[in-house]
Amino acid sequence: MKLFYPRFALDAIRKNKRLYIPFILTTAFVSAMYFILRSLSLSEMLQDTFGGSETTLMLSFGSNVIAIFAVIFLFYTGSFLMKQRKQEFGLYSVLGMEKRHIAKILLFETFFIAVIGVLAGLIVGAVLNWASFLLLMKLLGGSATEPFTMNVEAFYLTALLFAGIFLLLYLNNLRQVQFSSAISLLK
Repeated sequence: MKLFYPRFALDAIRKNKRLYIPFILTTAFVSAMYFILRSLSLSEMLQDTFGGSETTLMLSFGSNVIAIFAVIFLFYTGSFLMKQRKQEFGLYSVLGMEKRHIAKILLFETFFIAVIGVLAGLIVGAVLNWASFLLLMKLLGGSATEPFTMNVEAFYLTALLFAGIFLLLYLNNLRQVQFSSAISLLK
């Protein structure tokens, strides 16, 4: 019975892939952008170049702006997704599924989408981070004398930010389902 909810959530994602794929791609794109900017802002090699400290400060500011846009953008796309799925949750409720069961399904759906989207974003971000670093070093007139290394702190900060965003998204979706009757969900 414990595998029922994860399997049900994966099946719901698979059946509604036309809704979930844009959301996953949005998550991947925004997390890759945040990762690249955060990683470059934490780069010690970049700080050692001429104008590097100002550049890293601007990149840090840019990553904070991306974080704010990530919250807004993911909440907007998440609310659109929830609006499309409310009727389905209302049908589950009419058929006898309790709201706590719907909450478990929502939890697993949110978890799977977060993991897929953020992992894809981190992979794309890690690949593009190297190219972004080389381009930025060329623009600043520096040379990469040491081999480029990934900043582990940027991975943690990206994962932490998006875990927080998806937790808030889950709580918002849960609030919408919990405080709605089955009839209002169907409408």
